[in-house]
Order: sequence, then structure tokens, then C-alpha cells
Amino acid sequence: MTRIATALVLIPAMVGLALFAPLWALAAALGLAGAFAMLEYDRIAQAAFAGIWPRLAGIVYVFGPLACAILLWRIGRHWLMFALLDRRYCRNVCRQNVGPPQARAGSQPE
Repeated sequence: MTRIATALVLIPAMVGLALFAPLWALAAALGLAGAFAMLEYDRIAQAAFAGIWPRLAGIVYVFGPLACAILLWRIGRHWLMFALLDRRYCRNVCRQNVGPPQARAGSQPE
């Protein structure tokens, strides 16, 4: 039940940030989310591995996509929303609208 409540709050907030917020608000939200994700990753990685390499890999793994999100936002806010869509949804839409007739949903093979 908590995941449903969290999703009901966070999904509209993220859509609002991606489409309507200024860049500084988006960067602050992404930075905060990245910091929490990095703390969790770091705790897990340090328990499993020793050294600096897991931490450096975590920085690239967590903050690389966040930097790409900011670049997508600068190109166009709708590109960021497209990147945030669920891959299964995008795959189904592409299968229905693009591709050969055999791959389209609801069509009969010729």
C-alpha cells in the first residue's frame, strides 16, 4: 500500500518537474534523488566490496543518467518525458504504429 501511495504522489510531481518546472528545480530534485540513491548504493557496495572502485562506479552509475536527463531537458522537455516513459509502453506503441503488419497488434498476417 505504501508503494501505491508513493507512486500517487511522486508520479505527478516528476511529470510536473519534467514538463513545467524551471531547470534549477529539476536539477535540485534530480540531485536530491541522486544523493539518496548514491548513499544506498554506497552502503551496499562497501559491504560487498572494499576499495574506491565501487564508489567511483556508483558515481558514474547514479549521476550519469541524471546528467543525461538535464541534457534532454535542455533539448526539449518532451524528450525528457519520452525518456521517462515505461519501455513496455513505448515498445507496444512502436509495435502498433511502426514495424511490419505481422508485428502490429490486432492485425492479421497477409
